[in-house]
Amino acid sequence: MEERIAVLIERFKREQGDILILSHEAPDGDSMGSGLALLHFLRKKGKKVHFLSVDGVPYMYNFLPGAEEVITDYSGIADLAVLVDASRVERSGLEKPYPFKEVIRIDHHLVGEDYSEYDILDPGAPSTGNLIYDLLKAWDRYAIDPAIATCLYTAILTDTGSFRYSNATEKAFTDAAELVELGADPAMVSRMVYM
Repeated sequence: MEERIAVLIERFKREQGDILILSHEAPDGDSMGSGLALLHFLRKKGKKVHFLSVDGVPYMYNFLPGAEEVITDYSGIADLAVLVDASRVERSGLEKPYPFKEVIRIDHHLVGEDYSEYDILDPGAPSTGNLIYDLLKAWDRYAIDPAIATCLYTAILTDTGSFRYSNATEKAFTDAAELVELGADPAMVSRMVYM
């Protein structure tokens, strides 16, 4: 997995055009948190990035940093799309012709389509948020600020059912603990998601 992450990092570094992050329809905390974390990080790296969710942001995730920047429509043609937490582009709710030239998938579900050599797919990961965290740590851990940490913590918390589901593995807990060290506030996230 480390080698695939390194290859994807180099792909992102080379991209000079528009990047479009895609959530699945009826987005959950993993899709929203993962997508927003990637949005913030790539912008810190000087990339032009948009996050598209055709269904918008569910009310319980409006507290996430950057939620107000999520778009529900995109009229351009992105050079690169990143599908997070979804098995197929069709799950994004977009219709053909798609508004991008190339797509990469980052997901913890085994089923679905492989789109490129840059895909990061790991059914053993507790959430897509864990995979995004691995990617960002490998690229530049020091660029992970409290906003990014909050988004990723939310992704992990919600996809593990507040650490109650069988995917609440050691990695879920260790990544969550590291994200708290990086500025995520567990009490605030739980209050906002479950109020």
